[in-house]
Amino acid sequence: MLAIAVAALAVLLGLALPRPASALVSETNITSPASPYRVFYDLNNPGASPTVSGTANGPTAVDINCYYPPNPDYGTLTPAHLATNVTVTAGAFSTPISLASATSIPCVMRAVPHGDTTQYPPGQSSSYTGPQTFVGQTTRTTSGGRLQTFLAYPVAELGELDIAAPDEEGLYWSSVDNPADLTRSPQFFAGVGALYSGTNSQSDSGHSDVRVDNVDAYDPDTANGNAGSPSATYSYSFDPASGDLTIHDTEPYVKCDDGPCSTYSSTGIELERTWQVSHENSVIAMTDAWLSTDGHQHSLDLTYEEQIGVTSNRSSFLFPGSSSFVTHDAGDTVTLPSGAGSILIKDDSTTPDSGGVYGQGAISYASAPDGPAQFVYSDDNGYDPEWVMPYQRTVPAGGSVTLRFSYEQNHAMPDVRSAAAAAEESFKPALTIASPADGSTTSTPSVTVSGTASDAVQLSSLSVNGAAVPAGAAGSWSHAVGLAPGANTITALATNSDGNTSQRHITVNYVPPAAPNPAPSAHLAFAGGLHRLPAGVRFTLACTVSSCSGQAALTTTERLRGRTLVGVSAAKRPKLRKKTVAVGRVKFTIDAGKRRTITVSLNRTGKKLLKKFHKLPARLKITLAQPGGTTATVKNAKL
Repeated sequence: MLAIAVAALAVLLGLALPRPASALVSETNITSPASPYRVFYDLNNPGASPTVSGTANGPTAVDINCYYPPNPDYGTLTPAHLATNVTVTAGAFSTPISLASATSIPCVMRAVPHGDTTQYPPGQSSSYTGPQTFVGQTTRTTSGGRLQTFLAYPVAELGELDIAAPDEEGLYWSSVDNPADLTRSPQFFAGVGALYSGTNSQSDSGHSDVRVDNVDAYDPDTANGNAGSPSATYSYSFDPASGDLTIHDTEPYVKCDDGPCSTYSSTGIELERTWQVSHENSVIAMTDAWLSTDGHQHSLDLTYEEQIGVTSNRSSFLFPGSSSFVTHDAGDTVTLPSGAGSILIKDDSTTPDSGGVYGQGAISYASAPDGPAQFVYSDDNGYDPEWVMPYQRTVPAGGSVTLRFSYEQNHAMPDVRSAAAAAEESFKPALTIASPADGSTTSTPSVTVSGTASDAVQLSSLSVNGAAVPAGAAGSWSHAVGLAPGANTITALATNSDGNTSQRHITVNYVPPAAPNPAPSAHLAFAGGLHRLPAGVRFTLACTVSSCSGQAALTTTERLRGRTLVGVSAAKRPKLRKKTVAVGRVKFTIDAGKRRTITVSLNRTGKKLLKKFHKLPARLKITLAQPGGTTATVKNAKL
């Protein structure tokens, strides 16, 4: 009761009581590095130790640990101890850490009181806060000074990967991870982009997955340091800001020189494989460039092996040309349409499109295989589902051929479909029409169309409205196109070595220029009537607008019977032969706004006919000269 009274009195007086030791708050916060913390740790070349710093309230010393989520393969993992017994000074700490003990599994980094063995997994609320941490790793294996193979373990928010040389199954392990608590799915990819050497091939062909000029070929790992074994090369670049990883792997292929394959020699073929891991490990692109290194042409027979993890409910696949997801048994074959495409995959056939425990994904390719895809294993008998995709290519002398693939994985099928569509689009040439602008209008009958065209591998053709157009060294091109009045559609079409095409369209409107306004036409009119004269006719003309030039002509029609002139007329006489003759003519010019009296007198022919027949029916025709050498009739009258 006394203690209660003292406490109450203290409250009333506003006094502060000392906090019992058991009530002290223990808090830490790692402020650097920030979340997410991404690093790619080279086990063969560790480099400098990174530094971790932060604040602490309560502990006088902390341990820097990385805590892993519950793992479906290994259960609860022991935290990685990155630094121990780090002194806290004035509420802050800073220390270098060692990544050697970290595992290539996502974790959350926390500073905990020194000696604390409690588990603080990702996704769990805790007073010890720190960054989500993704420690990728890589290592290399050598023999006799030659690089045999490499291993790379990229780790990111949406997945974990294991990547190795072609004979080591390529992308041989992956999971789809939950970015909230970093938990992983069961294994998704279980060996894709694999090219096994020798009898390791799973295709049951009895041959290596790589055959050069109809002979089995072997990579450096399979040659295993024997005489004539080549050396692979391996390099990588990593962007810690995005987590994107690029791997360059060169694999020279050799052939056996004897029965037991104790010595090897070059096939003249080398594989340059590039991996590009992006989108937080949900997109893994693979580009295989097969090069002739001896200046000779070579034939290639390749069997790419693709494999995913086994599940109790079996996996299902949607191949291009199919309408729904189906399971496949060993021995099933699927013929794929030509061109680029994507094989959609549900690791567990019961997983809804919206997602579940198991991963979903796709395998996209720039060109379809040259034969049916064939399942060699299926999960109806407990094996990982596996199928092979055959390709036959000819490598030109001193040249190369390239095959491109992309592997996509995610939780939900809509995300997979979107990534697969983007991959297929990336397999097409890049094409632009820069000028003229779409929908533009011109008054000229032709236009020069220009733009750019390029391809990651090889641009094989470019056309504009069906006409072949060369592309410059930087991909720039231009072409003159004739236009018809109205809207004109202009189409550029680019095709690459895989046969994939890109089209771009623009519309150009051609409006011909209006005809120039003609000079004001002269206007000529009668000012009065016709006055007959004994040997001609007289009339008055008035000219307006501009000056008037023309002529007035008198004609008559002679009527002939045979060659005998029997009369004259101003009308047609169909039963008699007729001949029109001029009997008078006069040219005139009248200034604008003036009048002029014109007299047309009979000429010698007219006078002769008048004397002979005592009358002369005639026709008067007055014409006005027009621009361009034409004439207009002003008067046509019988006299």
